[in-house]
Amino acid sequence: MLTKLEKPETIISIDETAKLVSSLLPLYRKFIKINGKRQCAEIRAMLRPILYSCSEGRSADYVSKQAKKLWDTDPYLKPLNLFYLTPRIARQYKKTNSIFKQLLLEHCNPLSQVIAQLIPAKNEYEIQKILRKELKTAWITKPENLKLGKKKYKSNRFPIDKKGNRQKKSNWKECYRQCEIKIIDSNGKTVKF
Repeated sequence: MLTKLEKPETIISIDETAKLVSSLLPLYRKFIKINGKRQCAEIRAMLRPILYSCSEGRSADYVSKQAKKLWDTDPYLKPLNLFYLTPRIARQYKKTNSIFKQLLLEHCNPLSQVIAQLIPAKNEYEIQKILRKELKTAWITKPENLKLGKKKYKSNRFPIDKKGNRQKKSNWKECYRQCEIKIIDSNGKTVKF
């Protein structure tokens, strides 16, 4: 039984991630010149596990109200800080507590969109800024994840306007609002959309 959750030690920090990404981007740019954009999928794919390690090894940025409500139904989990739960710990306890099966750590901005924003970055500082702003995570419930899927927001966060047109600017908060996913920050305050 899980009896304690402490703030996780970061597996790979944003600064370390920025160093790794900045070392791969010149290679990516050379590849584009030689092989064209289509052949660069391999290098983009190399960025994915780096970003996963960075985002999944630290505290979540947000928790949905439904995930918090579900968490609080278990008297053993309620006193523990859901923000400190990592996917590794959740996987460990899935067999012994069904609540862990109902929670997902969601990247607020899909990694493919974060990677697309990193590609044009000119230096490590720009990469750090993008990572700090865009590499956000939230614990949500499986039903909330299904809502994102039904609206086709799983792999993109370009909201659909009232006329049914997909907007050109990414906005994960608007997508969550349209799916009626209410989130709170680590201070317990509801995030306004």
